Amino acid sequence: MKFGMSFAESTGLTGLSRFNPAAVKGCLLELAVRGCYLTPDNNLISYTSVDGIPYTLALSFNRFDKLTDISLKYEREMIDDPDQKMSLEDCRAIHERTADWLVKDFGAFEQKKEKGVEIVKTAKGSEYSYYLDGTTFIASFQKNLSDKRRILLVSHYMVLGSNTTCSIGAEFSEPDTVERWELSPDEKKQLNEITKG
Repeated sequence: MKFGMSFAESTGLTGLSRFNPAAVKGCLLELAVRGCYLTPDNNLISYTSVDGIPYTLALSFNRFDKLTDISLKYEREMIDDPDQKMSLEDCRAIHERTADWLVKDFGAFEQKKEKGVEIVKTAKGSEYSYYLDGTTFIASFQKNLSDKRRILLVSHYMVLGSNTTCSIGAEFSEPDTVERWELSPDEKKQLNEITKG
């Protein structure tokens, strides 16, 4: 999988069955107009496994049919397996294993000290930003590569009522100067309504 590949080339390598059918249909309809974003069909269909962690795949294409963003994600919710509740410690351990292989493959990541955020290290010495508030944690790090591409790792663990979510996402992105897919006018309106409160 390489940046700049077309929708057909990328899905030829991965197969379409791993992606959400509605996202595939959206790509087929909207690709030339505003680009598109292919999401996994569910959290349990793994694309690749690193250090025993299965990751799903999401792909983003711009309107010129070029792959601009590749996301590997590990996500588990109580809905996936109601009998298997993941603990905060389990989720953080998966985040740290992900951080370790990213650092091993791409080198150390930059950390910015922010108010309320702690800079911590994994057992293997990989640094990342960590915020804990009761039963919720957010952890992240970012690396800007010499070719202006970016790698971002963002993880969170949340308990909302009886639902527990653990999400670890590694995103590999083209430089910011490369055009990305756009939300439709209706989606932009909905996002504006949500962000306004």
